[in-house]
Amino acid sequence: MKKLFESTEERKRKSKRSNRYNKYNDIPFYNTKNIPIRPKDYKEPDYTMDGSVKQLFLNLTKMQITFGKEKTLKEFFPDGMQEDEHGNFFIKIGNSKTMFCGHLDTYSREYKRVYHVIQDDIIMTDGTTTLGGDDKAGIVIMIKMIESGIPGLYYFFRGEEGVTSPTGTWGSKQALKSYKDIFKTYEKCIAFDRKGFSSIISQQSYSKCCSDDFVDALSNEFKKHGLEYEDDKTGMWCDSGVFMGIIPECTNLSVGYQNEHTFKETQDIEHLEKLVDVCIKIDWEKLPVKRDPSKVSKSYGRYNYDYDYEWDIEEETYKRIIKNRNKNYSKYIDKYDDYDIIYGDNKKLSNDEIFKQLLKILKSLNYMCLNPESFEESESIYFQSVKDDDLFALKIVDGDIYMTEDKELRNFTNYGDFDTFKKYIISNDNTNTDSIITEEERLQTYEKIINMYPYLIWDIISDFENKKNNIISSDNWLKLDRIMNDDLKLKMEYASEDGYNPDDFSDWVKDNSDIITTVLKKKIKNFNPKKESFLDKINISDYYTDRQDEVFSDIVEKEKKLVQLIILDFSIMKKAKARQTTLEHINDTLIKLGYKNEIREGQKNINANEFVLWVYDNMEDIKDFYKI
Repeated sequence: MKKLFESTEERKRKSKRSNRYNKYNDIPFYNTKNIPIRPKDYKEPDYTMDGSVKQLFLNLTKMQITFGKEKTLKEFFPDGMQEDEHGNFFIKIGNSKTMFCGHLDTYSREYKRVYHVIQDDIIMTDGTTTLGGDDKAGIVIMIKMIESGIPGLYYFFRGEEGVTSPTGTWGSKQALKSYKDIFKTYEKCIAFDRKGFSSIISQQSYSKCCSDDFVDALSNEFKKHGLEYEDDKTGMWCDSGVFMGIIPECTNLSVGYQNEHTFKETQDIEHLEKLVDVCIKIDWEKLPVKRDPSKVSKSYGRYNYDYDYEWDIEEETYKRIIKNRNKNYSKYIDKYDDYDIIYGDNKKLSNDEIFKQLLKILKSLNYMCLNPESFEESESIYFQSVKDDDLFALKIVDGDIYMTEDKELRNFTNYGDFDTFKKYIISNDNTNTDSIITEEERLQTYEKIINMYPYLIWDIISDFENKKNNIISSDNWLKLDRIMNDDLKLKMEYASEDGYNPDDFSDWVKDNSDIITTVLKKKIKNFNPKKESFLDKINISDYYTDRQDEVFSDIVEKEKKLVQLIILDFSIMKKAKARQTTLEHINDTLIKLGYKNEIREGQKNINANEFVLWVYDNMEDIKDFYKI
């Protein structure tokens, strides 16, 4: 069945396209489904670094970068870059009150090779990965500005996408918590992280982030140097939005990528080259500063919660963000749980009652209301999907419901009364009611996780005992997420109770910790929760699975000579590689320690080569554990 609401990209295809957007129409590598494919005679582009914008972009996007893999890009950073305590990178040039930022992670769950397909000025992929123009295009601009000595504070953030990081805009929020007094000294925050070719974002999720004077002045600067950039009030939340409460002028600029977060992502390299040149020429210090950051409008995200950090601590997860967003409108719907929102009896409803029912219907379909407090007849009420960037507006006029179909959210179509609109939702909703998880099934799954990963469960219980806020660590949250997604292939749902998610499971463990601890004592031989193992000492990368961590740390604790031999191979071969005889020794060790069946059955990542890479990634912790 078709999608309930059209995505932003679908609306774009229906609307009149600009000449620049038409550049993407006749690319020969697209199949009938409009997905790029790798030609049979595919040849890799030349990745030789020659100082050009294009070659830097190709190298930065050679891999999908997940949370925890940002350091793999260090070789492309300019000299003098520093790392803060949260893993973000930064450099300060000159005495400036302007901050520039972008993010290093890619919208992806896998650290995976990207195969570039290039047609004229357009760079895309072979259709098996995202490209990463979001936000490597912005990173390219910042690196080139640094190389040109443009004054400013340059911040390269981690975890903006929130796919494998604990929350979205993770790195920027952690930085603001730690260095708030420093960021307060800046007057402008410029993020290079917006799709398209002409946007100066003045509102991020309906909160005004910069003044009209600032937008006009910056637009004139672009025109002066040959680019047409203009005010855009449809911005989504990004890293610069995190600083709206303390930095007066915050914006986000288009950098030439399209179809971000999809395998159809493209980057216009010609536009990026022009943009780099212009950004080097603009006098950022002369831009006016007019907005009062203490007067942030209440809207998407309820910025006062962001600013007070009531939900913004490292270990909290995406679900907790959604819960706080939902504080805006939960009071409107709590009284209506007894009403069947889809199949209830027909009856004449007032505008206020229609609105309350719409909130509940759309919430059940994973759409959240951005401005419920603004509701009154004929007022535009905005809804956004918690799963993608789909955004639309509704109006209720004399009992009829009007909905937008255009990307500007200005043209409304009458969908009739509440009953008619409800039928429209039923006919377009592709929800499978047969997939609803019963309480019995949920408990069986939870018990399965405990039986399969007892050591992880004990770590989670320890988190509750060691932390006053009763939440699990980021590492354990990510492990749970990988287990549920990758190992058990569960139906995941982070913003509702329709599926599984790490938060609900950890809450269940917390509520039943006494019983679970008794079970763990029977399952784990020589149960001693106070004993520190090698696994307790290391900060596991998000690439690894929990079972792999247990197996490999077991080898580290029991086979010191073998591990030292592997480290010696690294020093001899000057890379993360071991000799063939060492690999054979590792395989023999896996069999000796009782992991033969897991190797034979193709257990995920339990093999000699993966152990070598794991040792390389955790080498410093291993040396510390061995005291060498």
